[in-house]
Amino acid sequence: MKIVLTEDHNIVREGLKKLLEEDHTIQIVGEAQNGKEAILLADKLLPDLILMDISMPIMNGIEATRVIKKKNPKIKILILSMYDNEEYIKNALLVNADGYLSKEALAKNLISAMKIINKGGTYFDAKISKQLNKKTNGNTKTTFDTLTPKEKEVLKLIGEGHPNKEIAGILSRSVKTIETHRSNIMRKLSIHKLADLIRYAIKKEP
Repeated sequence: MKIVLTEDHNIVREGLKKLLEEDHTIQIVGEAQNGKEAILLADKLLPDLILMDISMPIMNGIEATRVIKKKNPKIKILILSMYDNEEYIKNALLVNADGYLSKEALAKNLISAMKIINKGGTYFDAKISKQLNKKTNGNTKTTFDTLTPKEKEVLKLIGEGHPNKEIAGILSRSVKTIETHRSNIMRKLSIHKLADLIRYAIKKEP
């Protein structure tokens, strides 16, 4: 897995490097200190995944993620942040980040989160998932009830970060069937973007 490490604090960046270098499946191909540098490295190196600090000078991680995802949507991005309030998480989802990890949980979960995302899944640590789950609204309940039991099962697995291929294996269905279920779920919920579906799935625990 080729990664670009984006972090403006040298001490934190060196600590992350040391942690990641313990896993021989991970190759750090570039380092950036702000969002603009991350965009340049993304274009030049086309990494598999970018670890993106959310709070940086010149350009923050949210804006950099938006630009990178628009230019190179196949590049996976895991947001790293000291902040776990809903607004930051919502903004990360809106720019199609593939995961959001609190820096408090780094040592324990960082590498496993990266591997899940690199396989096509999503990752939000338990504290952040709990934060999102606090929010529900009346419309969500009504539309959720229109889903079939199987669609609710697929939605739950989406919220847990499983890509279509893994969901197909878990439910013993074809990938095409899972894709159809996902399309039907999005249609019924009037959701048009995958990031919005993931956010809904995390908030709603079928």
